[in-house]
Amino acid sequence: MSTKTTFKRVALVAVAALSLGVLSSVAPANARSTGMTISLGTATANAAIVGQVSTITVPTTVSVTGSATDTYVVSAVVSAFASASAPTITAVAGSAVTAGTDNTAAGTWGVASNSATFTFSAAVPSTTYPLSTSNTFTFTPTAAGAYTIAYFLDGGSNVTATGALKGSDTVKYITVTATTSAAATVTMTQQLAGTGSSTGTNGLWVRVNAADSAAAVTRLNAAQMASFTIPTGLTLVGVSDGTTTTTVSQTATTYALGAANFGAAGYAWLNFTGTAGTKALTAKISDGATTTSLSMVYAATAGTPVVSAVGTAGNSDGSDILVSSNGVAVTGLTPTTTTNKVSTTSTSDTFLIFDDASAKVVSVAITDTDKTIFGSATAFTQDIAVTMGDLDTDGTATDGSALLASGTFTVAHTALGSKSNTTVKKSFTYTPSGLSAVTVQGQTGAIGSGSITIKPAAAVQVVNGGSITVTATFVDQYGAASVGKAITASVSGRNTSAAATNLVTDATGTVSYTVTDALPTSATLTDTVTFSGGAASGNTVTITYVSALTASTMVTSPSATTTTASSPSDKGAVDSTGTASAGADAVTATVKDANGVAIAGLPVTITLPAGVLLKSTSPAVAYTSATGVATWSVYTTTAGTYALTFTGGGLTKTGYVKWTNGTARVLSVTAGTADAGTVPVTITVKDANGNGVSGASISLVATGGYFQGLPMTSTQTTSADGTLVVAFVGSGSVKATMSGGQSLDLAGFVGTTAAAGYPAGVATVTVAVDGGTSAAQTASDAAAEATDAANAATDAANAAAEAADAATAAAQDAADAVAALSAQVATLISGLKAQLTALTNLVIKIQKKVKA
Repeated sequence: MSTKTTFKRVALVAVAALSLGVLSSVAPANARSTGMTISLGTATANAAIVGQVSTITVPTTVSVTGSATDTYVVSAVVSAFASASAPTITAVAGSAVTAGTDNTAAGTWGVASNSATFTFSAAVPSTTYPLSTSNTFTFTPTAAGAYTIAYFLDGGSNVTATGALKGSDTVKYITVTATTSAAATVTMTQQLAGTGSSTGTNGLWVRVNAADSAAAVTRLNAAQMASFTIPTGLTLVGVSDGTTTTTVSQTATTYALGAANFGAAGYAWLNFTGTAGTKALTAKISDGATTTSLSMVYAATAGTPVVSAVGTAGNSDGSDILVSSNGVAVTGLTPTTTTNKVSTTSTSDTFLIFDDASAKVVSVAITDTDKTIFGSATAFTQDIAVTMGDLDTDGTATDGSALLASGTFTVAHTALGSKSNTTVKKSFTYTPSGLSAVTVQGQTGAIGSGSITIKPAAAVQVVNGGSITVTATFVDQYGAASVGKAITASVSGRNTSAAATNLVTDATGTVSYTVTDALPTSATLTDTVTFSGGAASGNTVTITYVSALTASTMVTSPSATTTTASSPSDKGAVDSTGTASAGADAVTATVKDANGVAIAGLPVTITLPAGVLLKSTSPAVAYTSATGVATWSVYTTTAGTYALTFTGGGLTKTGYVKWTNGTARVLSVTAGTADAGTVPVTITVKDANGNGVSGASISLVATGGYFQGLPMTSTQTTSADGTLVVAFVGSGSVKATMSGGQSLDLAGFVGTTAAAGYPAGVATVTVAVDGGTSAAQTASDAAAEATDAANAATDAANAAAEAADAATAAAQDAADAVAALSAQVATLISGLKAQLTALTNLVIKIQKKVKA
């Protein structure tokens, strides 16, 4: 069946239900006694697999003033379905009944076809209320797709229960999506964290479930098993589907679970005892390749605490007090009872154990009495080891801690917030070895019904005679979308509606309502739109009608006014689903009046160029917030610079946005046409959307030929368009390899994150290259080129030698000339000496004659 046909069926069912007036989620129509109120809770369903039984649990609460005896009926039908015909809904006997604070049964269930009937056994006083019941229905999906289940209080004071939906019935809806995808992995979780006690008998509990390729909880098909490898030192002692626990004894072996071993929600629990040390439990689907592992730690325990107490270190409830469990008082913090109350809003609480010796590890048994820690239908008990600190040697301490050591442990109890109650709700008990149990309870207080988000804003402006569509999205107290919820929308003020409009929330918990101004000349200037049937607060929007909406300034972000715009973020080009990245970028327009004051509730329209799209949750017309900001979420899969146009309040602005390429993912290599034995080879790197990736590092290897101007093995980087071109000489092959990025990712994934439509990464490509010559000829040509090069080198060497000889001859000539000159100089000096001697002798003769 097509998705379009399925939507039509869902729509027809919704319209039919609304035409019958089934709007209230709490109504006394099924209760016949005065003062009795019956409320349908929010149904839950287990993972649905085609051909396997799927379970739906419908909680019901009964309240009275006084006492009452009566019978009421809860029924369920498949109102929209993916198969050719509606699967059969079957009510299941044995639904849980919890009546009042004394926990005594107030009545019994009977089942017939798709209806479950509860009969009160006797007049039940109001002091035992509220009465909580859990009605269970099953159906078997016959095809993959969405199945919408209507569950309702069947009949009332004047109407007989028939198993069919009627106008007076209070109805709610739940959508269950069935899949045919087989389990791919096993998920294992130690819900109550901590080190196990190797000497305790209760062991550690591990919750397991089958998961599909996107890590979502699923169920095994008929041909699959979940296989667990149990190492030496770890012993499997219990297997539970959450309701029934089977005792086993398995160690150093492989243990398997089939589909029947998992409970309605798709979970099973395994209980392990162990020797001291760290143990690795591994698991896989029988026909799968992925193995998961869970480390489990155990410690030897010894000693008996003499006093146990609850501390406030990790507790958001400041009124918590220490609790003495064996009569040894911790004065100043001494309780009046052995019950401690913890906050329903905190996620965990820290507890103290006191001991009379130091350096010991004490065993503590924790029992999930209210089934809020493990989420099972039975109360599991787990042993944990608590390491004690040093003794308090201050013998004069007056608070009872003198000569005692203390240790702490923490218990998460987020599930305390899952129950709406008017009495204190029990959470769990803990029992230190040798001591009596200490009860820990959740605080009194009802849990809220969730919240609502109004768009475009809680206050908007509309031009006289105009219209506006308002959406309201409802979530429950856990933040999950309230699907199939009956909602009414009404208008009061200028365009008061004669009757409320009936709506049903879609798969995202959203309804839409359009208001058109039919009285543009009215003196009343506002309308108030109210959504009922959801959250208690935040469910109105005020519309103010004005003659015109004008602005003096508009500033866009990104604010670039030229094509040199930079990217609004570093995400790069992203995909349309956003599963592998943030998915889109936010762009805004801020408008102000002439005084610089932000204008709230002003509609601003964004116009996008080809290639840029709005996310499905972002309308083209956005209304400015209280700070005057209109916001859109846009995306593209093609890198580039785009012009976005913003229009509103009489102004128009254009901003340019640039998206860059994403992460390198796909490598390709293409050989071109040979020219004189040389072939151009193009290497291209692209992201998941086909955009070229610049700067990618590529390792190249040539075989049978060689790269022109590059070594046979080389590393190069891609250019701005993500390409790299090399010249290959000869015939052979070119191998290109890139590493990192998304080159090794599977199709439809980025790492382990689902990425719809993404191609498989390609890290290595080898391409054959034909240069028109054989490898031998190429080698011969290369050798000839090498020989020519060698001959050229020899010639150059000979020329150099001749030049050296000429230089040597010139040097010899120069030496001879120097020698001749030297001889001449010597002769001249000798003659000069002789002349000087003769002159000297002549002077002496003259002197002698003068004296004579």
